[in-house]
Amino acid sequence: MAPNTIIVDVGAYIGTFTVKAAKKVCTTGLVVAFEPHPDNFKFLLENIKLNQLKNVIPLNAALWSSRGTIRLYLGPHSGTHSAVLFHTDQWIEVPTQTLDNVVRELSLSRVDFIKIDAEGAELEILKGAKETLKTNGLKLSIAVYHTPSEAKDVSEFLKARGFMVVCLDGYVYAYKWR
Repeated sequence: MAPNTIIVDVGAYIGTFTVKAAKKVCTTGLVVAFEPHPDNFKFLLENIKLNQLKNVIPLNAALWSSRGTIRLYLGPHSGTHSAVLFHTDQWIEVPTQTLDNVVRELSLSRVDFIKIDAEGAELEILKGAKETLKTNGLKLSIAVYHTPSEAKDVSEFLKARGFMVVCLDGYVYAYKWR
């Protein structure tokens, strides 16, 4: 990828992918990192600061198919909080955004790569990115190991929008070639 690449990291957690992408892939580009849980977001901010990254826009929100708020159910570990996988009596309310709205609000001319690992919310996130997904040359890496039908559902959604799709080891890799 070119140095001025624009990457979107959905489910940034504490920033492992965000930091690597900002330091190695898009050194003169931009990483937009979404993490809805306040504690995880705090660690994401700290990792951005520790690595002196100036090319990251961290956003403390969940991506979804619409703007508003959702319940983020708290999982047994900090990386397992989910809006869709389970419903318990332990949850927090978090703001939601759509990727299309954020791309417009940040005046991004394009998005080159999207990584999504959002504990089962991947399809809802893609539904809020219909305009962004029209970008030729767009590449995606999406975790689809959360539910039995997730790989099929995400693959069909992307194929219907002109993506070449490969499923491998719990991930969907997709490329928009026209």
